[in-house]
Amino acid sequence: TTSRDDFVLPLSEMLAEVKTAHQVYSPQITIAGDTARVIWAMQDRLHWPDGNTMTGFGHYHEEYRRTADGWKIASLKLSRLILEN
Repeated sequence: TTSRDDFVLPLSEMLAEVKTAHQVYSPQITIAGDTARVIWAMQDRLHWPDGNTMTGFGHYHEEYRRTADGWKIASLKLSRLILEN
């Protein structure tokens, strides 16, 4: 299992100078008790300072758990279908 800090710190350092925009749409939501699973279609666009760009398409697979403080993300996975430079 990867901790949040093991994931967030390297990713935030790698993308510190990158401008990004992510769009999600057409959610498929399944709720069972205190668990919700969602699949979002997604598209993202990244711009690096040197002028390079990347456009990606795919799906976010998310699982949420209801807690006393509300719904919290339990897991998130991005599956890519297409990456274009």
